[in-house]
Amino acid sequence: MYDMAVDDKIIEYNGDFWHCNPEIYRADYFNKRTKRTAAEIWERDKQKIEHASKAGYTTLILWEDQYKKNKQRVIDECISFLRQ
Repeated sequence: MYDMAVDDKIIEYNGDFWHCNPEIYRADYFNKRTKRTAAEIWERDKQKIEHASKAGYTTLILWEDQYKKNKQRVIDECISFLRQ
């Protein structure tokens, strides 16, 4: 088993569509499902991470396309993050 200190860590896995991956979507893209622009979604995500940080959490943000392109690299990154 792994020896990990995970009590103060969050892994945020963002779906490309729902969180409007900035590698794919422009800031003015309007997501009809969420009824928000990409910029609004990004701001909401940013505030969520800032809130977690103020509460003492460290967050690793991953994107769906990162995982699809290289699953093992993302898994290794998660393990490394959790071991810190």
